[in-house]
Amino acid sequence: MEELIKWTNTKRVLEEYAIKLRNTYQDNLIRDGKIATGNLLNSIDYKVQYDDRAIWVELHLEDYYKWVENGRAPGKYPPWDDPDNGILKWIRFKPIIPDDRGGRLPTERQLSFLIARKIAEQGIEPGYQLRDAQREMMDEFEDKIDEAIALDVNDAVDIIFSSFFN
Repeated sequence: MEELIKWTNTKRVLEEYAIKLRNTYQDNLIRDGKIATGNLLNSIDYKVQYDDRAIWVELHLEDYYKWVENGRAPGKYPPWDDPDNGILKWIRFKPIIPDDRGGRLPTERQLSFLIARKIAEQGIEPGYQLRDAQREMMDEFEDKIDEAIALDVNDAVDIIFSSFFN
């Protein structure tokens, strides 16, 4: 069965929205110094999706974006000794150099544990870079999206009525 509403205008506006959302989110991450490896920054991708019930923008990000975005409550130790994932990897990319206060400098593993312990005790404040980007984009795009949907629905109604009179 042929789809009734083509969503041409809505897809175009949501595509524009997604591009600006991605760019603003990247700008927010850079502004707030949330770049270590660049993996999160460079992983941000999107896809405009739709089915017979809805149309939406789907963002694709590194899984750990949730810790950058929402922070971490005190309590549990984050992964700290895995060289491929966690604080040890972050230390190597950042790079984190401990302060020499006349004592012995910790090894990378020791430093990783100390950072993990501090996170477990104090947590990490949320950044809300994505939330802020979404709010900014909705202020700009809410009316554009409404208008695009209205145009697409009107186009579908025109097609329906023209089929009755032809």
